[in-house]
Amino acid sequence: MFAVFLLLFYYDDYKDDADGAELVELDGYEASNYFDTQGPNFSHEPPSRIEFTNTAGSIADCIAHGNPPPNVEWLDKENNPITSISKVRHILANGSLYFPPFEAEEFRQDVHWSVYRCVVNNAVGSIVSRDVIVKAVVNQRYEPEVQNPGGFIGSNVLIKCNIPSFVKEYVTVTSWLQEPNFNIYPSLEGDGKNHMLPTGELLVYNITRADALKIYRCRTHHKLTQDSVVSGNVGKIQLTEMRELVPPIMNEKRLSVTARVGDPVVVPCVAYANPKPVYR
Repeated sequence: MFAVFLLLFYYDDYKDDADGAELVELDGYEASNYFDTQGPNFSHEPPSRIEFTNTAGSIADCIAHGNPPPNVEWLDKENNPITSISKVRHILANGSLYFPPFEAEEFRQDVHWSVYRCVVNNAVGSIVSRDVIVKAVVNQRYEPEVQNPGGFIGSNVLIKCNIPSFVKEYVTVTSWLQEPNFNIYPSLEGDGKNHMLPTGELLVYNITRADALKIYRCRTHHKLTQDSVVSGNVGKIQLTEMRELVPPIMNEKRLSVTARVGDPVVVPCVAYANPKPVYR
């Protein structure tokens, strides 16, 4: 009888201990969940610059993760929270900022030419994205125009392709066409007669009377619309006879040349004189 009592007593103690162990294990699980919380981190931070045309629209993704799941909001350049605007700007359910295509008359400078920031926060903390410069461009037809430069026999001539100012930021000259079908592309040295510079101008060396009969067009590319436009007009070298002595006169003065890191740079040196100038 005594032995049975001891056994029951031991079992009760064991049960109490087991219950306690189960409680500790439960508490440990809850603590583990607590320590697994994490502040927000970007899975996809929006880019520093977004450019698009009104016919295409664009989207700025702001995607982040954390525990608990973070909230996303957008601020304007004054650090004020922004809201969706019908047909112009929408904040999507995943936190992305969407600019739908819009008509030209719906352009709003405070929306389409502005600076935004994405803010992500949860109970642990918050993070702020880099500034996002948004620039929408109303798609307009443009016409590149080739100049008709003057030159003297034996001199070098620089022919330019003028791009209208309202699209100049987005349009580059990709090649020149010497009618009817001779294409000239950018290079570091040219072919000894024609040299298209990386900046888009066409340099013609040691011009002759035959060069004055040639006609040129420029071909351009719009980086937002991907359109390729050839100049409607043609350019010709206007040959001028020079009999009197003339000291060298620079007809191309360039204070600076802009290039991306790693790109080649060509600095033109173009002058006219009589007798023919020597370059060095």
